[in-house]
Amino acid sequence: MKKIICFISLVIGSVYSVCAQANQTEIMRMAISKAIATTYTGDDPHLYQEFLGFNKKVIPYLIDVIDTNKKGYAGYFRPTNSNLKSILNFNGIHAAYLIEFILKNNKMPKSNDITANLMFNRNIIIKRDGSTPLDLSDIKEIKKIYKSWWQVNCNKSIEELRVDWRAGRRPLDGSLYHWF
Repeated sequence: MKKIICFISLVIGSVYSVCAQANQTEIMRMAISKAIATTYTGDDPHLYQEFLGFNKKVIPYLIDVIDTNKKGYAGYFRPTNSNLKSILNFNGIHAAYLIEFILKNNKMPKSNDITANLMFNRNIIIKRDGSTPLDLSDIKEIKKIYKSWWQVNCNKSIEELRVDWRAGRRPLDGSLYHWF
């Protein structure tokens, strides 16, 4: 009888674990959908807090959507870059930014104003030579770069990834692209 009860408990625990993991995956996917929506302006501190809570588990999901062929606002509104408000860019850039945000921060920056805590000047990716605007083939290449970086680094702890990031070892290092 005890063996049967233990077996049933094990089965129920396994089912619960699978359901909980599926639920978290669905929550991550919904947050990613919001983050790369064409109307998203990057100013929701609650969304950033949610991504920090997902920790490194969300990184492969973010990499998957970097090459989304949708355009919308990318970067952040600030008085000093108001001329960039109308620039449309690939929405997947925001997924790449969230990866960088997770790597840089172990908690939310002190200010809830995300624009006051910019990691890069304009928070967009450009070609190092500045030759031409990004097109879909560039976005696909950026996804490959992040994917290659993740394949090498996925077994590191989030703490090790953050140490690397602070030391300047970042996903786009050595590529034709950089954050601006």
